[in-house]
Amino acid sequence: MQDNPVKDDGLSSRRREFKHGEKLRFAASFPSESLAESTHIMKIKLLLKKDLSAAHKMHQNYIGGYLYDFFKQEYEKRPTLFVACYDGKKLIGVCWGYKDRHNAILAGIAVNIKYQKKGIGARLLEAFEKQVKKIKIHKISIAAANVPINVVGFYEKANYKIIKSHKQYTTMKKKI
Repeated sequence: MQDNPVKDDGLSSRRREFKHGEKLRFAASFPSESLAESTHIMKIKLLLKKDLSAAHKMHQNYIGGYLYDFFKQEYEKRPTLFVACYDGKKLIGVCWGYKDRHNAILAGIAVNIKYQKKGIGARLLEAFEKQVKKIKIHKISIAAANVPINVVGFYEKANYKIIKSHKQYTTMKKKI
């Protein structure tokens, strides 16, 4: 597959292209005639309010921990910290967080199992970080899971630093 020229005109217009089994290739737009039948247009954008329940369910299935009322309350306070990936109209990934006094707290990243290992989580994290910068916050904290799946390495690749390791999770931070 040939790479298409990239023109990035902001978070809401980013599109992602991939063929099943390949890493995602990122670009803002593609001529429709260049897309093969097995190619999907992936789009990373702010979570649509209509998908709030589905995003919470996805988060609970893959990560757990937060009640829907809290999830909804945080979305209503600061919807710009809820970033999603869509395959067409289908929600396939979500990255969200909330703000405390001086930090953004990354609550987690969840990607549909059929779409994992394609770079979507990394792109969601990147988009979340951009949103955090827009609200003039310069530190992100996360309690990265150690079990059942250890995700510390994922965050280390994104330059998050380990603050303290615990049995179930590792506290990590990043200055942005």
